[in-house]
Amino acid sequence: MNRRLSPKMLVSLGLMTGLVIGYFFAGPIPGNANIAISTPTSTLPPQHFVTLPGAWMVRFQLFRDKAPTVDSLTRIDQGRLTVLQSGQNKIQILDANSQVIYEQSFQVEFMRGDPPQPVDSITQIIVLPNIDNAHTLVIITPQGETRHDIPTP
Repeated sequence: MNRRLSPKMLVSLGLMTGLVIGYFFAGPIPGNANIAISTPTSTLPPQHFVTLPGAWMVRFQLFRDKAPTVDSLTRIDQGRLTVLQSGQNKIQILDANSQVIYEQSFQVEFMRGDPPQPVDSITQIIVLPNIDNAHTLVIITPQGETRHDIPTP
């Protein structure tokens, strides 16, 4: 008597085995670790992927050899916080006493194009939360820091 499993049964068993292995070995695959999105450090509860009623859209430039500049800071009616890869640069929101009330670290690579070519500056646009007692926006990089007053409504 010849007992062979049908192709449907083999596929089902293969999928179930993969699920069980994935469950026990959950986590990033070492070879693909550089594609994972890391969550920013924040003094607020995580609100990513949630539409917030009011936010700030910040357009700023980062330079390879000098301090960053803020091009614009615009209040928007609603928005979702930008999720950035964690790194050595920081963007902070300070209150009137210069206490950090929101902080997000981020990484930047001065490369652009396909194939990637080195550049001297990068422009970024990110969305930050609208916090009632926010007073100053600070961008900190190894090349220096810049401060920008947050307008009151």
